[in-house]
Amino acid sequence: MWVLFSFAAWGAWMIAASVGSPFHKWIVVLVSAVLALLFFLPAAMGWGFRISRAVWCQAGACIMLAYLFACAAAHHSALGRVKDFAAANHIAVVRMAALPVPPSFLDWGGEILTPDGVYQTQFDLREKQPPAFRFYADSPADGFTTRAMQLPEVQLYWTFARFPVIRTKYDGPHHIVEFGEHRFISRNTSNPPPFTYHVVFDAAGNVVEQGWYSDALQIRRTQQSKAEGAGKKAP
Repeated sequence: MWVLFSFAAWGAWMIAASVGSPFHKWIVVLVSAVLALLFFLPAAMGWGFRISRAVWCQAGACIMLAYLFACAAAHHSALGRVKDFAAANHIAVVRMAALPVPPSFLDWGGEILTPDGVYQTQFDLREKQPPAFRFYADSPADGFTTRAMQLPEVQLYWTFARFPVIRTKYDGPHHIVEFGEHRFISRNTSNPPPFTYHVVFDAAGNVVEQGWYSDALQIRRTQQSKAEGAGKKAP
Protein backbone atom coordinates (compact mmCIF):
# COMPACT_ATOMS: atom_id res chain seq x y z
CA MET A 1 0.00 0.00 0.00
CA TRP A 2 2.90 2.36 0.69
CA VAL A 3 4.27 1.76 -2.81
CA LEU A 4 0.79 2.24 -4.33
CA PHE A 5 0.17 5.52 -2.50
CA SER A 6 3.67 6.78 -3.35
CA PHE A 7 3.02 6.12 -7.04
CA ALA A 8 -0.29 7.97 -6.65
CA ALA A 9 1.58 11.01 -5.29
CA TRP A 10 3.96 10.90 -8.25
CA GLY A 11 0.96 10.59 -10.59
CA ALA A 12 -0.55 13.72 -9.01
CA TRP A 13 2.68 15.60 -9.78
CA MET A 14 2.60 14.41 -13.40
CA ILE A 15 -1.02 15.54 -13.80
CA ALA A 16 -0.20 18.94 -12.32
CA ALA A 17 2.81 19.27 -14.64
CA SER A 18 0.72 18.36 -17.69
CA VAL A 19 -1.61 21.32 -17.08
CA GLY A 20 1.25 23.75 -16.46
CA SER A 21 1.14 23.87 -12.64
CA PRO A 22 3.80 21.47 -11.34
CA PHE A 23 4.67 21.64 -7.65
CA HIS A 24 8.12 20.91 -6.22
CA LYS A 25 9.31 17.33 -6.60
CA TRP A 26 10.56 17.30 -3.02
CA ILE A 27 6.91 17.43 -1.96
CA VAL A 28 6.40 14.01 -3.56
CA VAL A 29 9.38 12.67 -1.59
CA LEU A 30 8.01 14.20 1.62
CA VAL A 31 4.57 12.69 1.02
CA SER A 32 6.15 9.29 0.43
CA ALA A 33 8.10 9.61 3.71
CA VAL A 34 4.99 10.59 5.66
CA LEU A 35 3.10 7.68 4.15
CA ALA A 36 5.93 5.36 5.17
CA LEU A 37 5.56 6.53 8.77
CA LEU A 38 1.80 6.08 8.68
CA PHE A 39 2.03 2.57 7.24
CA PHE A 40 5.07 1.18 9.06
CA LEU A 41 5.36 3.00 12.38
CA PRO A 42 2.23 1.40 13.91
CA ALA A 43 3.81 -1.99 13.21
CA ALA A 44 6.80 -1.20 15.45
CA MET A 45 6.63 -3.44 18.53
CA GLY A 46 3.04 -4.20 17.48
CA TRP A 47 1.63 -1.16 19.35
CA GLY A 48 -0.65 -0.22 16.45
CA PHE A 49 -2.53 -3.50 16.80
CA ARG A 50 -3.32 -2.70 20.43
CA ILE A 51 -5.36 0.32 19.34
CA SER A 52 -8.94 -0.49 18.43
CA ARG A 53 -10.33 0.12 14.97
CA ALA A 54 -12.82 2.65 16.38
CA VAL A 55 -10.01 4.77 17.85
CA TRP A 56 -8.16 4.76 14.52
CA CYS A 57 -11.32 5.88 12.73
CA GLN A 58 -12.03 8.59 15.30
CA ALA A 59 -8.47 9.90 14.99
CA GLY A 60 -8.79 10.02 11.22
CA ALA A 61 -12.12 11.85 11.42
CA CYS A 62 -10.68 14.43 13.83
CA ILE A 63 -7.68 15.05 11.57
CA MET A 64 -9.96 15.43 8.55
CA LEU A 65 -12.20 17.95 10.36
CA ALA A 66 -9.18 19.93 11.54
CA TYR A 67 -7.88 20.07 7.96
CA LEU A 68 -11.26 21.22 6.61
CA PHE A 69 -11.46 23.99 9.22
CA ALA A 70 -7.90 25.06 8.32
CA CYS A 71 -8.84 25.17 4.61
CA ALA A 72 -11.96 27.22 5.40
CA ALA A 73 -9.91 29.73 7.40
CA ALA A 74 -7.29 29.92 4.63
CA HIS A 75 -10.00 30.49 2.00
CA HIS A 76 -11.53 33.29 4.06
CA SER A 77 -8.13 34.99 4.36
CA ALA A 78 -7.31 34.54 0.65
CA LEU A 79 -10.68 35.88 -0.48
CA GLY A 80 -10.18 38.87 1.80
CA ARG A 81 -6.97 39.76 -0.06
CA VAL A 82 -8.76 39.57 -3.40
CA LYS A 83 -11.58 41.80 -2.12
CA ASP A 84 -9.07 44.30 -0.71
CA PHE A 85 -7.36 44.60 -4.11
CA ALA A 86 -10.67 45.12 -5.92
CA ALA A 87 -11.80 47.75 -3.43
CA ALA A 88 -8.46 49.61 -3.40
CA ASN A 89 -8.40 49.86 -7.21
CA HIS A 90 -12.14 50.58 -7.66
CA ILE A 91 -12.61 47.63 -10.02
CA ALA A 92 -16.01 46.95 -11.57
CA VAL A 93 -16.37 43.38 -10.37
CA VAL A 94 -18.55 40.90 -12.23
CA ARG A 95 -17.29 37.87 -10.30
CA MET A 96 -14.39 37.14 -7.97
CA ALA A 97 -12.97 34.08 -6.24
CA ALA A 98 -10.04 32.70 -4.29
CA LEU A 99 -9.07 29.30 -5.67
CA PRO A 100 -6.73 26.77 -4.05
CA VAL A 101 -3.45 25.90 -5.75
CA PRO A 102 -2.53 22.33 -4.67
CA PRO A 103 -0.87 20.73 -2.89
CA SER A 104 -0.59 23.27 -0.03
CA PHE A 105 -3.69 24.88 1.44
CA LEU A 106 -1.56 28.02 1.93
CA ASP A 107 -1.14 28.63 -1.83
CA TRP A 108 -4.04 30.43 -3.52
CA GLY A 109 -5.00 32.03 -6.79
CA GLY A 110 -7.07 35.19 -6.98
CA GLU A 111 -9.45 35.82 -9.86
CA ILE A 112 -11.52 38.92 -10.65
CA LEU A 113 -13.77 39.02 -13.71
CA THR A 114 -14.53 42.49 -15.07
CA PRO A 115 -16.44 43.68 -18.17
CA ASP A 116 -13.08 44.15 -19.95
CA GLY A 117 -11.05 41.14 -18.85
CA VAL A 118 -9.68 39.20 -15.89
CA TYR A 119 -7.31 40.09 -13.05
CA GLN A 120 -5.30 37.08 -11.89
CA THR A 121 -2.69 36.43 -9.22
CA GLN A 122 -1.08 33.65 -7.21
CA PHE A 123 0.15 34.12 -3.66
CA ASP A 124 1.19 32.38 -0.47
CA LEU A 125 -0.73 33.26 2.69
CA ARG A 126 2.54 33.30 4.61
CA GLU A 127 3.62 36.34 2.58
CA LYS A 128 2.69 39.63 4.26
CA GLN A 129 2.73 41.92 1.23
CA PRO A 130 -0.44 42.30 -0.90
CA PRO A 131 -0.54 40.03 -3.95
CA ALA A 132 0.41 41.48 -7.34
CA PHE A 133 -2.34 41.02 -9.90
CA ARG A 134 -1.90 40.74 -13.66
CA PHE A 135 -4.64 41.95 -16.01
CA TYR A 136 -5.66 39.93 -19.09
CA ALA A 137 -7.72 42.16 -21.37
CA ASP A 138 -10.40 41.01 -23.78
CA SER A 139 -9.89 41.85 -27.43
CA PRO A 140 -12.38 44.34 -28.90
CA ALA A 141 -15.55 42.57 -29.98
CA ASP A 142 -16.08 42.05 -33.70
CA GLY A 143 -18.29 40.08 -36.04
CA PHE A 144 -16.15 36.94 -35.72
CA THR A 145 -16.51 36.97 -31.94
CA THR A 146 -20.29 37.26 -32.33
CA ARG A 147 -20.38 34.31 -34.74
CA ALA A 148 -18.17 32.22 -32.46
CA MET A 149 -20.44 32.90 -29.48
CA GLN A 150 -23.38 31.49 -31.44
CA LEU A 151 -21.73 28.09 -31.94
CA PRO A 152 -23.25 25.30 -29.78
CA GLU A 153 -19.80 24.17 -28.64
CA VAL A 154 -18.88 27.67 -27.49
CA GLN A 155 -22.22 28.10 -25.73
CA LEU A 156 -21.56 24.84 -23.88
CA TYR A 157 -18.06 26.10 -23.02
CA TRP A 158 -19.58 29.32 -21.69
CA THR A 159 -21.64 27.38 -19.15
CA PHE A 160 -18.36 25.95 -17.82
CA ALA A 161 -16.19 29.09 -17.85
CA ARG A 162 -16.14 31.35 -14.78
CA PHE A 163 -13.23 33.67 -15.62
CA PRO A 164 -12.97 33.65 -19.43
CA VAL A 165 -10.87 35.97 -21.59
CA ILE A 166 -11.68 36.38 -25.30
CA ARG A 167 -8.73 37.01 -27.61
CA THR A 168 -8.86 37.48 -31.39
CA LYS A 169 -5.98 37.46 -33.87
CA TYR A 170 -5.16 36.92 -37.54
CA ASP A 171 -3.10 34.08 -38.95
CA GLY A 172 -2.72 34.76 -42.64
CA PRO A 173 -6.21 34.62 -44.18
CA HIS A 174 -7.68 33.10 -41.03
CA HIS A 175 -9.29 34.90 -38.11
CA ILE A 176 -8.88 33.10 -34.77
CA VAL A 177 -11.09 33.60 -31.72
CA GLU A 178 -9.69 32.11 -28.49
CA PHE A 179 -11.63 31.56 -25.27
CA GLY A 180 -9.23 31.13 -22.35
CA GLU A 181 -10.48 30.00 -18.93
CA HIS A 182 -8.27 31.70 -16.32
CA ARG A 183 -9.73 29.84 -13.35
CA PHE A 184 -6.85 27.37 -13.55
CA ILE A 185 -3.46 28.82 -12.70
CA SER A 186 -0.62 28.08 -15.12
CA ARG A 187 2.90 28.92 -13.94
CA ASN A 188 4.13 28.92 -17.54
CA THR A 189 2.81 32.21 -18.89
CA SER A 190 4.11 31.45 -22.42
CA ASN A 191 1.44 28.77 -22.81
CA PRO A 192 -2.29 29.45 -23.13
CA PRO A 193 -4.41 28.86 -20.04
CA PRO A 194 -5.61 25.29 -19.52
CA PHE A 195 -8.99 24.66 -21.20
CA THR A 196 -8.52 27.19 -24.01
CA TYR A 197 -11.02 26.73 -26.84
CA HIS A 198 -10.40 28.24 -30.27
CA VAL A 199 -12.48 28.84 -33.37
CA VAL A 200 -10.84 29.53 -36.76
CA PHE A 201 -12.73 31.40 -39.49
CA ASP A 202 -11.82 31.97 -43.12
CA ALA A 203 -12.12 35.38 -44.77
CA ALA A 204 -15.77 34.68 -45.64
CA GLY A 205 -16.66 34.00 -42.00
CA ASN A 206 -16.97 30.21 -42.31
CA VAL A 207 -15.70 27.96 -39.52
CA VAL A 208 -12.76 25.93 -40.79
CA GLU A 209 -11.53 24.59 -37.44
CA GLN A 210 -12.42 24.55 -33.77
CA GLY A 211 -11.21 22.65 -30.72
CA TRP A 212 -9.07 22.68 -27.60
CA TYR A 213 -5.53 23.91 -27.04
CA SER A 214 -3.57 21.78 -24.58
CA ASP A 215 -0.28 23.70 -24.76
CA ALA A 216 1.81 25.96 -26.96
CA LEU A 217 3.25 22.95 -28.79
CA GLN A 218 -0.24 22.02 -29.96
CA ILE A 219 -0.75 25.60 -31.20
CA ARG A 220 2.36 25.30 -33.34
CA ARG A 221 1.21 21.92 -34.64
CA THR A 222 -2.19 23.37 -35.50
CA GLN A 223 -0.59 26.25 -37.40
CA GLN A 224 1.75 23.87 -39.22
CA SER A 225 -1.09 21.55 -40.20
CA LYS A 226 -3.07 24.49 -41.61
CA ALA A 227 -0.02 25.69 -43.55
CA GLU A 228 0.59 22.20 -44.93
CA GLY A 229 -3.07 21.90 -45.88
CA ALA A 230 -2.96 25.23 -47.68
CA GLY A 231 0.21 24.16 -49.49
CA LYS A 232 -1.42 20.97 -50.74
CA LYS A 233 -4.43 22.88 -52.10
CA ALA A 234 -2.30 25.47 -53.92
CA PRO A 235 -1.40 23.29 -56.95
